Amino acid sequence: MMLAHVIYPTCALIACVRVPADGRASSMLVYRDLQKRTDRVAVPLPFGDRGGLLLSAEHAQVDCLYGIDGATYLLNDPRAPGCSTSFCDPANLWSNNQLCGFSGAPATAWRPSDLKQLLTMHAQYGARWHAPGWHSGYNEVVVNSKHHNDNLPDSVEAFFYIRGQPTRTDLGYGFVINVPDAHQAFLDEYHLDATQVPLLEFDPANFEQPFKDVSQSRAKAWSGF
Repeated sequence: MMLAHVIYPTCALIACVRVPADGRASSMLVYRDLQKRTDRVAVPLPFGDRGGLLLSAEHAQVDCLYGIDGATYLLNDPRAPGCSTSFCDPANLWSNNQLCGFSGAPATAWRPSDLKQLLTMHAQYGARWHAPGWHSGYNEVVVNSKHHNDNLPDSVEAFFYIRGQPTRTDLGYGFVINVPDAHQAFLDEYHLDATQVPLLEFDPANFEQPFKDVSQSRAKAWSGF
């Protein structure tokens, strides 16, 4: 299981590493059981050409979770940015044939303590897979930004770009990201090397070994699960 932060227009280059202290980082959980549903021919992604970060599960503080893209940009309560004011009840998840946390804009959040059940429900009831784009079957995990920043560089496990796509991407809004450059800048900033925080190539269609280490220091398959 991996916690992946895919780069959005508001989070470019090294700025992605340190997120706004009064906000949150939206990420997604990638897990092996995604492949058990036949419509999922690849890991579901909001963007098919953008790299990002693998966040360290050990150093991440998850504030809430959603079975879909939760439209969390609409949830701006400073006490819990990105999270709804109420949470899904694991004992009462269905209402009017709708599964809590899997519909609505914004959706209702799940508590981090219910992660295992959320993944079980997402594996079965997550949105049908389609080519990368909005609501293509991914989930959303809201990570506490202050905790993330306070734990740098340990909160970042790796950088990745997507196989077959350029490593340099114009995100619009004046942001251009080159993942290898961002990776090297991170290593330089924190006096690390690629054995500690590698650069990975992500193949969404390879559920068994989706990540390959392409750092100059080594090149081997890296499952991440």
